[in-house]
Amino acid sequence: MSVIEVKEIHQQRRGQIDKFLNRTYYRAYRVLCDTTSDDAAIIYAQGPAKGLPVMWQQHPNDSSAYVTEMAPQAEGEDGKEHIVLVTYTTAVQELNPLLMPPIGSWSTQEIPVPIDYDVFGDAILNTAEDAYDPAIEIPFPMPRLSVSRNELISPSVWNLMAGSINLDIFQGFPPNACRFLGCSGTENTYTDPNTNALVLKQV
Repeated sequence: MSVIEVKEIHQQRRGQIDKFLNRTYYRAYRVLCDTTSDDAAIIYAQGPAKGLPVMWQQHPNDSSAYVTEMAPQAEGEDGKEHIVLVTYTTAVQELNPLLMPPIGSWSTQEIPVPIDYDVFGDAILNTAEDAYDPAIEIPFPMPRLSVSRNELISPSVWNLMAGSINLDIFQGFPPNACRFLGCSGTENTYTDPNTNALVLKQV
């Protein structure tokens, strides 16, 4: 299942304000997928690349309101369309950052790939009729997944796994198909009202 298109349904924009002056906004998005599925995780992961908001995203016109809920519902006879209701609100209580869901985004990255043969299947040789050493390389686009989440572990620990290969199926890719490139992070402090302060790393 893949997300093909995301369009906002502008007629369903609405908002409200309560007695505590908390402001809440609702926006609806029509999400078109290539197959029938009720996998909300895929919509959340792939939708932002097409324009779907993400959890804790700031409202474009109200800097105090954030996305706190996203509710997809299948629509249509073939089940390939989903209506995602997004709720922004200023009534956001401070939550434990470790409970916030990870945010992922897909992109492509070109990597050099050595080639030994041309498009006709003939070996690529130099003027001496020998193979190039090192081999000629061409850029090849590969999918890249970036994930941001809060951890108690330092990014330096995660970087010890840099270069490792997936042993199990990961995001639909078979074993030995994905490589962990490494990570970076920023350090923040969150004060839990019931415990001591925790030093968090966003990686």
